[in-house]
Amino acid sequence: MTARGISEAASLRTRSELTPLAGSSISLRPFPYPFRAALAICNDADLLTHQSFRRLHRFLSTDADTEWGPGLSLQLGGSFFMFRSPDSRDYFTVFDCLSNVITDDGEFILECVRRGLLDVLHTYGCFTDRTHFTRQLAETALDALRMRGITIETWVNHGPPTNVQCMGPREGWQGDAPGSAGYHADLTINHGVRWVWTGSEVTDRMALDASQPARAWRRGAGRLRSRIRSRMDRQTALVEAYSLRDGQRVRRFWRYSGIGGRTPVLDDLPRQLSRTKLDELVRAAGYAIVYQHLGVRRLRPGFGTGAYAPVGASWFAPAELSALRGLAQRHREGEIWVAPTTQVLRYRDVHSGLRWDASRDRERDIIVIRSSATAAGISRLARVDVRDLTFYCERPEATVVYLEGIHGLEVLDDVRPNPVDATLRRSVTVLPRPKANPLP
Repeated sequence: MTARGISEAASLRTRSELTPLAGSSISLRPFPYPFRAALAICNDADLLTHQSFRRLHRFLSTDADTEWGPGLSLQLGGSFFMFRSPDSRDYFTVFDCLSNVITDDGEFILECVRRGLLDVLHTYGCFTDRTHFTRQLAETALDALRMRGITIETWVNHGPPTNVQCMGPREGWQGDAPGSAGYHADLTINHGVRWVWTGSEVTDRMALDASQPARAWRRGAGRLRSRIRSRMDRQTALVEAYSLRDGQRVRRFWRYSGIGGRTPVLDDLPRQLSRTKLDELVRAAGYAIVYQHLGVRRLRPGFGTGAYAPVGASWFAPAELSALRGLAQRHREGEIWVAPTTQVLRYRDVHSGLRWDASRDRERDIIVIRSSATAAGISRLARVDVRDLTFYCERPEATVVYLEGIHGLEVLDDVRPNPVDATLRRSVTVLPRPKANPLP
């Protein structure tokens, strides 16, 4: 009988009906089959336009013939703005400047968000004057998302001090400071934002949460001594608990820069995604969320709007194309799982705190995923949270997976048996994610 057929025949209601599987060979695989590491390119929307996003997405996320050759078919996600000051160059916004009018481009952006092609809110907008952001703008933005059934779970700060809506302790930022004119964190977190990047969470370490961490020591002078590491190379965890200034608890996540603290732009992509760095990620069996601005070139060293410019008409240089094609090849070959930022963050948090039981009932091996009390602070798991989880097992075709809910056990009938991987073990993947929706 197939796994689907077995699951359809299942009639379990509680875990108490099951007999524990003694000496079980069932175990939770680190990443979705067949991958050995995970990577997201967390692209900030700076200097993008509706037209340039279409060009970029068609090349990165489809298999169409493009101006740069065959598309890469990677699921990458991306960020967007809701508003902008009239003199801002960040045009990839939902609303017409500071008004409550949603433009045609804005409707396109919202549809991309609804389809999962954009998944990160790059603050409420790019503002060139401290007075331009107001709490009312946040309310208008969240109303627009809510009316379309959209929940944004990942927030990334943006820009210089005039963007007072940024959250975090930096001087001049007001987003999470109660009583300030720019306070909105109560609205934003209540909307559904779970993961936050304040700008301080930047690392030069490629592989975080590594399952196979590299030795941090080297032999010298007849004894082991600690290897000297830069400040940017000390971080080891991808996600940490974080308290906003208003007391709300969220999760902050770290982005990989690889260039010593500078703001990464397209010119830096070959260094960030070099063969050596991708080898390091796979060898460590870790996570990387790559900090990038794919629509930006660096004009000169330093920071400020004068240091950056939009990409030219040709966009990608040969080395940049080579880096992206190398990443796509590793994804196709089952080495590196490439997925949108929010998807990687959700998978990592669910995986790290997952509680489950293995049992046997007649001819079936049964896995029950407990839906509550996860270490990552998620109060109750839903079907969307357990997508892509993969369990090693001896009999994939005879393995059934349940999710324990408030009304008992719910059978997850979309379970894919997998052949052996590099460890020569077989597995099952729960609710494998379908291919992303095309552009509207």
